[in-house]
Amino acid sequence: MTIWLYILFAFTVVSVFLEDYLKDRDKLCIYIAIVTSMLVFAAMRDVTTTPDSDAYEEMFYGKSNIFAHFVEPTFTLIADIVRFLGYGVGAIFLIYAIINIVTKGFLIYKISMFPLTAVCAYMSHQYLLHDMIQIRAGAAAAFLFMAVYYIIKEKKIYAAIAIGVAILFHFSAALGLVLLFYNNKPLDNLRMWILRCVLPVGLLLYAIKFNVFSIIPGFIGGFKMEVYKSQAETGMMSSASLVEDPLILLRMFVFGYTLYFYNTIKEYTEYAPILLKVMGTSLFIFLMFLCINRIFAYRLSELLYIADPIVMTFMIYTIRPAWVGKTIIVVVNAAVILWCVKVLQYVQ
Repeated sequence: MTIWLYILFAFTVVSVFLEDYLKDRDKLCIYIAIVTSMLVFAAMRDVTTTPDSDAYEEMFYGKSNIFAHFVEPTFTLIADIVRFLGYGVGAIFLIYAIINIVTKGFLIYKISMFPLTAVCAYMSHQYLLHDMIQIRAGAAAAFLFMAVYYIIKEKKIYAAIAIGVAILFHFSAALGLVLLFYNNKPLDNLRMWILRCVLPVGLLLYAIKFNVFSIIPGFIGGFKMEVYKSQAETGMMSSASLVEDPLILLRMFVFGYTLYFYNTIKEYTEYAPILLKVMGTSLFIFLMFLCINRIFAYRLSELLYIADPIVMTFMIYTIRPAWVGKTIIVVVNAAVILWCVKVLQYVQ
């Protein structure tokens, strides 16, 4: 299975270096071909090749009741329709692949000035995690990404609707309500300092093992939140070390690097403010919860990974010639995809 993934990634890498020389029409055709290949690859995979696929099969066929408290209404509705039409669990993967990958692919192309480079970064991690494994969370992330797009366009009513849909796909997407307080106005000194404090304050909370669960009202998050809180209180779910996950260290570096060069980057793209706010929120949430419940920290923060692929391309604006920046991005994401395939336990 991974052979085809690596071939697609290699093709994408080649397109990254051709991106600046392609006509817009040719660039769009190549981009569509890559995104379509990702969709087909995710939709047609066998349930034995990726983690969680067997769990979705059990949920679809009703073989187990252990998921009854965790399944969102959208999955139940889609599964009922698919069963009514006489199709199997493969149709579930197809529907979610269309929702997840088409939505994210469209938005990346609309927002990024380097869509082929951004989709390369997207493919190396988020695609493997959310569109191949955690498909319900992937759908929620897609609609949160849509909410960010509508916030950029100053259409917060549509953004609120998109967040509502995201919650129906994954209850944890209620986190996205914070996006309604954001805007895409240029960062002034106050907001720059707030963003600069994200990592130091988050690391401090992590170091002192601040129990944020103690200040979260019980009615927020529902049954799943109660499970996570119970695990944290009883010690069933331990904390984790930052050095265990090089991807988090990479995200922290990219965030800090982008903030440092913000004045340069803002001359080339208007989308840096909102994307930095989203990425900063994701990192802060991760650091705040990591010392208490490792799984909860990952699950929640990963919903806002949507900004990462585009933020990573901002490096191109800060390095000359541009191909050097692209080379760094490609090499880093090649390492990321190899690491993710191993850690996420993909079948070779």
